[in-house]
Parts: sequence; C-alpha cells; structure tokens
Amino acid sequence: MSALLRVERLEIPQWGRASGFDLDLSTGNFLVLFGPNESGKSSAATALAWLVAGPGKQRVLQRFGSADERLRARLQGILGSERLAIDVRAKVTAQSPGASARETLEATIGESCLSREELSHRLGGGDFSGYQRLYWVEALQVAEGNDLQENVSVQAMFGGVNPFAEADSLSDKALELLGSSRGRARSGSTRALYDQVRAIEVELQALPDSKREWSRIEQELADKAGQVGDLRRRIDEIEGALRSVELSVAAINGGLVATLRDTRAALARLPEPSPEDSSVHRQASFVRSKIGDLDAAERQCSVALKDYEDAHAALHEDWRSVVGTGSLGEAGIDEAAQAETHLKLVCGDLATAEEEVTRNETVHGSWQERYEELLEEWNNRAPETLDPEDCVSLTADVAPSAEPVGVAAGITPSRLGGLTTPRGKKFVPPSLGTVIAIAVAVLSAVQENWIAVALAGVGALALASLVVRLIRSRSMSAEAPDAAVANLAARLLKARGEHDDSARRLTEARGEESRQRRRAEAARTEYRRRLGALGVPAELVERFEPAAVQQLKVVRSVQSASAVLERARGVNSDRLGEVKDLLATAVEQADAARRDDSGTPGGSVPVAGSLGDAEADAAPLASGALPHGTPRDAAEAGLALEAACERVDARNMALESCRHAEDNLNRALQYDEAALGLIGEITLEALLAKRRAVQSERGDLTAQRDVLQQEIDELRDDRRDIEAPDNQRVELVLQRGELVAQVEDGLVRGLGHHLAAQLLQEAAEQHRRTQQPELLRRTQELAGEVADDWLSVTVNPHASSAAGTSGRHDALLVASPRGEYPAERLSFGAQSLLYLTLRLATIEEQSKTRGVRLPLILDDVLVGLDDERAMRCLRVLADFATNHQILLLTCHERTAARARSAGAEILEILPR
Repeated sequence: MSALLRVERLEIPQWGRASGFDLDLSTGNFLVLFGPNESGKSSAATALAWLVAGPGKQRVLQRFGSADERLRARLQGILGSERLAIDVRAKVTAQSPGASARETLEATIGESCLSREELSHRLGGGDFSGYQRLYWVEALQVAEGNDLQENVSVQAMFGGVNPFAEADSLSDKALELLGSSRGRARSGSTRALYDQVRAIEVELQALPDSKREWSRIEQELADKAGQVGDLRRRIDEIEGALRSVELSVAAINGGLVATLRDTRAALARLPEPSPEDSSVHRQASFVRSKIGDLDAAERQCSVALKDYEDAHAALHEDWRSVVGTGSLGEAGIDEAAQAETHLKLVCGDLATAEEEVTRNETVHGSWQERYEELLEEWNNRAPETLDPEDCVSLTADVAPSAEPVGVAAGITPSRLGGLTTPRGKKFVPPSLGTVIAIAVAVLSAVQENWIAVALAGVGALALASLVVRLIRSRSMSAEAPDAAVANLAARLLKARGEHDDSARRLTEARGEESRQRRRAEAARTEYRRRLGALGVPAELVERFEPAAVQQLKVVRSVQSASAVLERARGVNSDRLGEVKDLLATAVEQADAARRDDSGTPGGSVPVAGSLGDAEADAAPLASGALPHGTPRDAAEAGLALEAACERVDARNMALESCRHAEDNLNRALQYDEAALGLIGEITLEALLAKRRAVQSERGDLTAQRDVLQQEIDELRDDRRDIEAPDNQRVELVLQRGELVAQVEDGLVRGLGHHLAAQLLQEAAEQHRRTQQPELLRRTQELAGEVADDWLSVTVNPHASSAAGTSGRHDALLVASPRGEYPAERLSFGAQSLLYLTLRLATIEEQSKTRGVRLPLILDDVLVGLDDERAMRCLRVLADFATNHQILLLTCHERTAARARSAGAEILEILPR
C-alpha cells in the first residue's frame, strides 16, 4: 500500500495574495477553500505545489511579486506514519520566465533532514511541471486532455504500433494498384493498363496494305540523302577554310601577331648571359643563403664590438690594466663577491656596535651627573649618622601605609656594598653577614675540617644576619626622618642603581665593539686575500674597498665581450671565405663551359620563325660578367650576385614573354595549321577578300542543301503515313503482351493488399473492443457514476495522431445511446467530466508505482457541469478523498454548499 501525504498545516508568510495565510488542513481529506475572486486561493495552491514538488520556473514566481521580492511558505503534515515539515524561501528575479528558479529548502521527515533531491525521491520522484500537469487542475484546463492521452492511444494499446493506420495504408496501396472503378483511371493502375490493351487491339484491326508505295519512298529518300551528304561535306570544307581566315583576321586585328614580333625583337636586343652569370644564377638560392649567413656574422661582429666598447667604457680606468692579466673564473669572482658581502655585513655590525657604545656612554654620563648631584644634596641635607638605605627602611617601618619608597619601591642597594659619604658617616652594609660567613668558613678551612667549614659557614650566615638585625634595630630606634629626606634617599638609591646598570651596559657594549672590530679585520683580510688571488693589485683593493668586486665583474664582462668579439670575427672570416669560394667556383665552371662550347657555330633566322629560332637570333653581345675580384663583405657579394641574377632574369623574362606571345597566338588560332600558314603568307587585305569569296560560296551551298532537306522531310512524312504494316503489327503485338503481363501482376498485388487490409482491420477492431486498457475501464467506472448514460470509454482507432500531439482531443471515444463520438466533438462539460475522471484514474495508477499518494488541487473544476452532474461528481471526489487528500478551490457559494453536503470541510477565505 502506498503512503499517504496528508498536509495538516499550511503557513504562508509571503506569497502573493496568500501572504499571511495560516491554514489548518487537519480537519479532513476533502477540503474546500471558499472565497471570492482575488482572495489568495490560487496563490495558496501555488505555494502548496511548490512546497511539495518545487522548484518551478521563474514565470511561476513572477506572478506573485516584483524583482528581488522574497517569497516564503511552509507546511507540516504526515507522510505515512512519519512527521513531515517543509520550509521554502525563494526570490523573484528579472530572469527569463523560462529560467529555472532557485530556492532555499529546509525539509525533514521524522528526524532526517533532506535536500530537495532526497525529498523528491521520497515523494515519488516527480518535479513541479509533472505535479502541475497531473495533480493541480485549474478551471480552464480541466477540459484539456492532451497530456493524459499518451497511455490510452492506439499505439500504447498495441505496443507502439497502429494497426488501423497500417490497414488504411494497405487499402490505399490496393486502390493505387487496381485503380478506381469510376471516373478517369490513375496512370499506371491496372485499369489504365487494361484500357491501353483495348486501344492496341482496335489499332491492329485497322492496319492498311501499302508495301509498294513505302518501297518507292525509301528509294527516293536514299538518293536525296546522298546528295545532301555531298553538299554537307563541301560546306564543311568551306566552313573550315572560312574559320581559318576568320581566326587569322582576328589574330591580326587583336594585335597578337604584332606582339609576337615585338617580343622577339626585344629578345634579340638583350645580350645572352655569360656562363659566369648562368652558373651563379643556378646556385643563387644557395649563394644567397651563404651571403645571408655572412651578413648575420657581420651583424654579430657589430653587436659584439658594441658590447665590448660598452663594457670597456663602463670600466674604471684604474682597472683597465687588470683586463690583460688573464681570464677571471666565475667561481673566483663568486667567492670574492661572497667575501665582499660578508665584509659589508661585518662592517655594518661594527658600525652598529660603535653606535651602541656611543649611546651607552651618553646614558652613563647622564646618570653619573645625576648621581653626583643627588649625593651632594644628600650630604648637605641628611643627618651625618643617617644612611640612605636605613632612611628608606625606617620610613617603611614607621609609615607602612605611606607610599613605598627605597627598597620597597623597587630600589635595590649597590652591588659594591655599603655607602660611605664624604663626611665619614659609617653604617653596616647589607653584605656584612656574607663577609662574616666567609671569614668563619676560611678559618675552618685552614684547619682542614670541611664538615666544620660547612657548619661554620651556615652558622656564620645565621649569626651575621642576627648581628645585622641588632645593628639596624639600634639605628631604627632613632627618630624617623622627615618625608623630604626619605624621598631624597629613595631618589639617590635609584640614581645609584641606574648609574651601576649603565656602567655595566657600557662595558658590555665596548666588549661587543671589540669583538665586531676583530671580525671586521678578519673579514677584510679574507676579502683582500680573495681579490689578490684573482690578480687584483692591493692598492686597487684598498681604494675601492668594499666595492672592488663590482669593478672586477666589469673586468670579467670586458674579457667575456672580448672573447665573444674574437669568436664573431672568426665566424665572419670563415663565412666570407665560403662566399669567396662559391663565387670563384662559379667562375671556374663558366670557364670550363666556355671551353666546351667554343666550337658551336652561331647564326640567325627570320623573325617569323619559331621561338627557338628567335632565341638563336640574338648575336652574342658584350655583357657584364661576374667580377673575378673577391668581395670584401656581404654587401659587395650581394651586389655581385644580384647583378648577375638580374642579367639572367632579364633574358629569361624576355624568353618567357616570347613563349607567352606565341602561346596566346596559337590559342587564338585554336592551333589551326591553315590559319598559321595564312598569317605568314598573305596580307590582311588579301585575307579579307578571301573571306568574302568563301562566305558567298558557303551561302550558295547552304541554299541547295536546304532545298534537298525540305524534300527529304516531305518524303519522310509520306513514309510515316504508310509505315510497313508487318513491322507495325509486330510492334503492336509486343506492346499488348507487355501490357497484359502488367495487368495480371497489378491484379494479384492489388487484391493481395486489399485482402490484407480487410483482415488486419477486422482483427484490430476485435482486439480494441475486447481488450481495453485497465486505465479506461477505471475511467468508465468513475465517469459512469456521474453520467449514467455513458456506455463506454474506448480508444479511438482513427485518432489524428498519437498522444494528441496534433492538439486535437480525439484519442478517446465515448459511447452513449445517441452514438459513439470522439472526445473533440463532446461539449465542454462532457470533456471536463471525461478528462477529470481520466486524471483520477491515472493518479490511482501512478500512486501504485510511485509509492506515495500526493494531495490533489482542483480549482473550480465543476464550472462546466450541470447541477445534477456536479453533485454526483462531488460524491465521486469524496470517495476518492478516502485515499488522497483533495483541496478544492471555489469562489461559488453553491459549489461550497454542495461540497459540504457531500462531506467536505469548508475553509472560508475572507476578502483581502
């Protein structure tokens, strides 16, 4: 049994017109929210649907607030036997209405906190659109059933196949093969083919006998065809001659002949390249690359020289003598740099120590002056028998509640023992006990009695302490000093303590200064040793200390730049040698070629000859040759190469121009040998006269040919009228045989398709009537309780499309005493009843598979029903509510009253 989700409380702090709702839904499973229009019923329904199956799209939220407005709703209920609580917060945004909305969800079932995905899984795995499609029905959508027909179509009933559509297709194919029995037969059908057979039989019966006339016409046709053939051959010859003349005239008028003559003359004027030039030209790419390498080497030399000059300029003139002392190793420079860095750090520490000594000397001098001033004041103001420490002690004993002074104020006595004033005042120092103890211990040690030494020391300390107390008690028996003297004693003791501390710190600072000075001397010695090992004179080290390494690095950069410059000059020299060798090799090859060709004779031919003749037509002229001298750099080598290449390229371009002109002329003459001969033999005026004569002869021959052709056409017409009877009869018999075979094949195939269509139609109809889906049987039961004259609800075998995708409501048929009609032809009220009961049956079926029975929201779904059917429908809903919680929204008081009589609980919503 699936679990029932029963909502007991719906709180809506902010959600459109339902804001502030606090609905108690625990009074029953069939609840009616009754209130006027715009009282918040639809807003509450939306909030409930969102809580159960959200989130939805932004278009849902944008109905209940402006952008950035926050919505909130929560519910409490029971899922099976567990408590359920859902709290949702969402915000309206200005996004596209089709965009998915975001939410903040807090959901618990029992003691478990769930995410929206986990909650959706517990509630059957649906989403907001699925809940809205099935469980939330509005008044204007109750008569819409397209989204409910996917499980009750013909395809769903027959496992994805529509046998009725297949039967219709077979019938159409049978009609196409056999042809209609009325009207004009379709081309290619069996009936049309049979009509052609009958026409051929009529034509066979009417064939005439005219063999002799047909033979005469055939003879005349043969004679005249021979005459026409002779004329055509002659006309073709004339056409060929005329074509050659036309081509020659066009070539002359187009300037092609003159262009060829000009290019040959220009070629004859150019000197033929020397063998040296040709040799270099053949290797131009390689030579050019070598010259490029030489140019790159020259640039590297320039860069290396510039780097050397810059490095040499950056070097201090006193260090230039170090450059030639030998190569400085990177490791030695690094060690010197480390020593220099260490020297700088140690010198810094020494300077800090010297500053600390100076500061402590200043502080000590200040406290020395202060102490002497206070001591002089004490000698002038205090009684001669009064010691400063005793004064502080007496003040503390006499006035314990007074402000602490002396030792009590944190002033400690001097580590040097007692205090003796210039006036000779004596007092027992605080360390008297220690002196007595040491004296007793020494006396015992002399006697080599170490146990006695220890006991004597302890006893002496105790005795000394007692003696000090007795002496001080006698001093304290005197009258206590006044407050000014006591304050002076305290200040004197404090000044004495600060004086001693500053003296100690000064001593420590001087010791640290001495230690740092020794470190600095050791670091300087190591620094000078490292630089001396690199060959740096001691006077340079002393002058530039501690920045000699920087100059040393500049020396190193000068040496490095000098080495790079030397290498670059070596590479430049090698590449210059390669270029010189290449040019020298070209000259040698040219000399060898000249010796081989020294016996070849030369001559000239007329300009009107071939292109090869034109090349030989130019007499050998004096031409520039590659210089035998050697280039000094890449620029000179490049100029020599480019000059040689320009001479060869100019000759080659002239040759190419001649070839191009000759090719253009040949293409213009269409390679016609006769036209080429005409150009070399006669003038333009003679060509024009010849063209006129040939055109006149062609006109005469063409007229004769046309007359003969007309006579031939007339004879062919006569022959066509009396075609040979035997041949025509054979042809007609063959045609009739082919048509009869096609008629027989069409009959067999057409009748087979027709029979198959009938058998499939009958079988499918029998299955449709006897094997209706369980979903439709349940729909019929529910609908029959409301409309008792409905006999059945079945699948429509001739629905326009599967699952109502065409937008038509024709997937179902409703049978009544008045006939069987598709759903699209029912009234609005009948459609509302049909799809409401189909929805209830679908919900029952889904609840079994989903395992959860969700609440059903119905928004004025009875508006299309009459009074009697509305009352019966409410009873059906009341029965349905035993397994599903139903929330019926209505603004009609009559609907609320009827629902109350059917057992529903009424929750009245006041106007807002």
